[in-house]
Amino acid sequence: MSASCARLMALSSFTVANYRSFLRPTTIELRPLTLLFGYNNSGKSALLRALPLLADSVGTPRGAPLNLDSAAVRGASFRDLCCQLSPRRQIDFTLRWDQAEGADLHRYQLSILELPGPQAEVLPPAVSEFSIEEVEVLNSTLALQGTWHPKQEFQTSGQATYDLFTSIDGKQENVEPSPLEFRGIQPGSSILGERIDVWHILRILGSQLEHLRDNVHWLGAIRRVPHRSKEFRGSAPPKLLEDGTGALEVLVQDKLRGGTLLTTVSAWFEKHTRQRLDVTEVAPRYYALTLGPLASPGIRVNVIDTGEGMAQVLPVLVLGAQARQEGAHGSLIALEQPELHLHPALHEPLAAFFCENAMQPHPPRALIETHSENFLQGIQLAIVQGRLDPERVGVYWVQQLDDGSSTVELITFDDKGQPSLWPPGVFAEDTELARRILKERRAKEGR
Repeated sequence: MSASCARLMALSSFTVANYRSFLRPTTIELRPLTLLFGYNNSGKSALLRALPLLADSVGTPRGAPLNLDSAAVRGASFRDLCCQLSPRRQIDFTLRWDQAEGADLHRYQLSILELPGPQAEVLPPAVSEFSIEEVEVLNSTLALQGTWHPKQEFQTSGQATYDLFTSIDGKQENVEPSPLEFRGIQPGSSILGERIDVWHILRILGSQLEHLRDNVHWLGAIRRVPHRSKEFRGSAPPKLLEDGTGALEVLVQDKLRGGTLLTTVSAWFEKHTRQRLDVTEVAPRYYALTLGPLASPGIRVNVIDTGEGMAQVLPVLVLGAQARQEGAHGSLIALEQPELHLHPALHEPLAAFFCENAMQPHPPRALIETHSENFLQGIQLAIVQGRLDPERVGVYWVQQLDDGSSTVELITFDDKGQPSLWPPGVFAEDTELARRILKERRAKEGR
């Protein structure tokens, strides 16, 4: 089977080690709906942003493996990304894909080390070790391991070339080193003599990584309001930026092409805010997004004048609706605090929107960082009411330990929405504050 016709599978989990505050290997299983909960500075954002970082590092024309220009790292250096609790200047990533009949690749493990010696002080970090382990190819197992050492001086652009050594089925082979072109975390074309099996698996891996690059969509916690109006030049960007830029163009394009994306997004506003979202042409080729009350169709207010909550949730809904349409293509969305600036009464309806996504025949996968108890309870309500299969949702409690390292604990639900466990005291702040108010009232009345 050629790489061009190889079956591309959705990412099912990822693992990080010695990354940020995650000293030990930490795995996140990606269900159709996966949530990250935890207190501030626990590591939730770092975990979530590992996905856009890896996606941005596929095929990048740099000599270094990780694209440190990615917005996901905010200008961090490689050493900034390494866990400070360890002297090792190494980060381990593992990507796993769905296991299904006909799947060509299941696991990809990558170790990134800083170059040893004096060059490390003047050069960005480069790959010196790399491995692919437990790779299943057409129902047989191929274990491929390689070690790369840069053959040329580091260049800020272009492709780096490395030497490849292989171990097939656990047996070390002293094969002749072969040059391998490497772009970001993606191995490219290689000259491996007669080792067609190795060439084949690298081709498949390249296709899977390109699929990851194109299908990971990330929205940060702070989204920009859309333009008051903007000229539409015929096509929308292929992805929203991390600040939500591009949502207006996506909706304009959808309306002009008679699509259903605008209808899906507007339906949420109509049901929960009694407002209809529309695209309005304010001048030739210039468009604006407007909201207006259902009871007064003649009133149209620019979205940026309707309050921060409406503007902040707009790209979240656009991205979620896009993912729903593209679910069969393995879309994966990473969202930080989608409920930001929304009244708590709207957190449950927003959770219901993503529960609907999770129950699609070919659901996209969503990794969501949130602090909202109402969002979580909205998911539990959907389970109890039979609108969400509990097998399609998982919650990770992310906690920072006393030594500064972070850990995660998976929480699942039964068909009554009961969690398998819950850390003591979590979400008890409201109750504790009410108790303190009552105590102070009684003390004041007793004076």
